[in-house]
Amino acid sequence: MLKETEISWLTPYEERILEAIIECGSVKAAAVELNLAIQTIYNVLHRIRVKLVKSQNTVNKINVYKKQSRTLKRLLIPIQRVKPLEIEEGEEEEEKWKL
Repeated sequence: MLKETEISWLTPYEERILEAIIECGSVKAAAVELNLAIQTIYNVLHRIRVKLVKSQNTVNKINVYKKQSRTLKRLLIPIQRVKPLEIEEGEEEEEKWKL
């Protein structure tokens, strides 16, 4: 399951179906587990593939713009995710988010 702080373009329903496929190991088993028709699972997977293609197209378009401009290349660098540090017992909660 995604953390609440992460942005997801998937609906909770789509996420639940993906998680069921992972847990059950197959579309058929996931359909049984979720009490859905197999075709319903395939319809949701199709919608997810459409979203994936659209997001890949967006990334490709942005990369074309970045190749045309040094300024855009510098401004549109990917965001680096920072993993929280492990905190020792007794440390303040804010300490684990230091860089």
